[in-house]
Amino acid sequence: HGTYCSDAGYRAAEYTIGPHANANPDFRYTRYMLSWGWNITNAGGNKFCFITWNQQLAAARERGLKVVVIDPRLRGAGPFADEWLPIKPGTDMALALALCNAIIAQGTIDREYLKKHTNAPFLVQADGTFVRAEGKEQVWDMKTSSSKAFDASDVDAALEGEFTVAGAKAKPSFQLFKEHVAQYTPEWAAQVCGLSADSIQQVARELGENAMIGSTIVVDGVTLPYRPVSIMAYHVSQQELG
Repeated sequence: HGTYCSDAGYRAAEYTIGPHANANPDFRYTRYMLSWGWNITNAGGNKFCFITWNQQLAAARERGLKVVVIDPRLRGAGPFADEWLPIKPGTDMALALALCNAIIAQGTIDREYLKKHTNAPFLVQADGTFVRAEGKEQVWDMKTSSSKAFDASDVDAALEGEFTVAGAKAKPSFQLFKEHVAQYTPEWAAQVCGLSADSIQQVARELGENAMIGSTIVVDGVTLPYRPVSIMAYHVSQQELG
């Protein structure tokens, strides 16, 4: 798809989390934010006016919000940035892959969310397609040591490992992703992006720590996962491979 204006961001949201919109940080709850290729003080994002946006940003900063800017230029973030990572233009994909590598390596992933709400446990066979039975994608149930439909009840789906289904080998999607990003270390990305490996590791560590995986919050009487981190990448998607 094209990358005209916010189009790439809209398509990414539709293909992953569902809504026809660009995701924006909720400053009422965010404690740690990556401002990635985005001018934090000059773009309210979808359906935020400049006044409301900046009021919320200022209030969040007073509460202790940490902002890390990833951009070749510091731009308008200025005093609102706690850290600035001056990445080389066009190397954002390398940094993203390295962050995936580091976050998986340090174990700060929401396994329950991946199991219940994504295709991470779907089994993939040798030809790269999902294993299906009676038209439904299969997962490996660790309780029964057998494959089951992804929407079967009382299933504890495996995210890692290799299993035999109908005489053929298969792996969960997450296992394949984990194997793929293993090659993209922070040390590798540092040579591509012009950032230090330590700074990349630090971002991964802080993202994991501030995500507070396992914690919950009650909003309007509804208990929800509490993940007070945000990545605003509106403009980083407006490039080739965005």
